[in-house]
Amino acid sequence: MIKWLYKPSGNCPVQSEGTFLNHYFYFRARYSTVTIEFTPTKQDWENDNNVIVFTLYKTSDPYKAGWLPKWKCLLLIYWGCFLFLIKLKYGKSKFGPFKDNRPFSAKAKDFGQSLLFWKGRKKGMVHTRDLEWDDIRYIFFPRSFSEKYGYLGSVPDYNNYDKVMVPLVLAMDYEAKPWWCPRWFLRFLQVFGDDKSIIRVRNRRLSNLHKKLTKGITFYDYKTKWEWYDLRISVVAPQYIQDLANAIEDYYYRKGYKEDITEKTKN
Repeated sequence: MIKWLYKPSGNCPVQSEGTFLNHYFYFRARYSTVTIEFTPTKQDWENDNNVIVFTLYKTSDPYKAGWLPKWKCLLLIYWGCFLFLIKLKYGKSKFGPFKDNRPFSAKAKDFGQSLLFWKGRKKGMVHTRDLEWDDIRYIFFPRSFSEKYGYLGSVPDYNNYDKVMVPLVLAMDYEAKPWWCPRWFLRFLQVFGDDKSIIRVRNRRLSNLHKKLTKGITFYDYKTKWEWYDLRISVVAPQYIQDLANAIEDYYYRKGYKEDITEKTKN
């Protein structure tokens, strides 16, 4: 979670400081370049020790970066924090360096596809979808209850089925979300790792990170079977959440059955 010393402010340069994962960061946008620098402490940054630098954005105009809108700077800071998290997680391997023995044509094709990261891929019957601007909006600016907690899977909206599943979703969020991890990052992993799906995988590494952070807790499905009140809920979660889902199913069935009998009696 980001702790701000101050959010993006000023122009030429636009600057911001804060901490992320107990590391100090300094964001700067000036001339045509936007960068973010991470160090263990602010004193290390002042002494130029152990500095990790990410270039987040370059503009064709030599002075445009210094006039970027503040909302765009916030998004770039979030992106820089994600890059830093990935570097901390996967920057070094205890197994040592690996050699890529693929032919040049395979490397070139894979590199070209990575540049078009928003494009879906297809192999036989397996495919991923093309990413859209609405996916970015979903990650950073969710519009509804189901989008806010969408990283859990097929989450129902707030008013669905008389709101009976709201406590279940909140309990799953309590168990799945690490205290230090913002929900936008989990939604990011769900889009770029799991292709915003409960069955597809877009990027294996990001998908595995999503499952590790959320402990695999997933809202798979909800539906009615024989009657409108015969609610079926499918989740992967600790036992007390499974018991809560069963209790909600039982309550909704009894309530709906009574209403159905009453209505038939009236007619």
